Amino acid sequence: MKTKKINIILLMVLLLTGCHKMRHPSGWLKQSAFQHLSIGMNKQQVIDAISDPDLVRSSVLDKEGNAIEVWEYIVLRGSGWEPAPIEKYWLYFHNDKLVRWGTDEIKNIHEVRFR
Repeated sequence: MKTKKINIILLMVLLLTGCHKMRHPSGWLKQSAFQHLSIGMNKQQVIDAISDPDLVRSSVLDKEGNAIEVWEYIVLRGSGWEPAPIEKYWLYFHNDKLVRWGTDEIKNIHEVRFR
């Protein structure tokens, strides 16, 4: 009986310390992670807030020679831990600052003007 209580306590500690993580056990990001983002964050702040991207989609220069980088995250829809449909989120950085994110991909990224 005492061993069972210890195991339950250990399990609760593991669960509680793991609650802050943004990734589902599948490796995909939880949709709630994006609540931690704000415009103007630099890349390291985004990594610290939600995690490394699943893929860097592109890195180009705009017409003025400014760097634009697009990160892709695979995201589980919904808030639970059950398997759910996934979608892709793109984060757009202009000169190392987060300027946009969402599920809509910009096709001609080098032609876009970010202010």
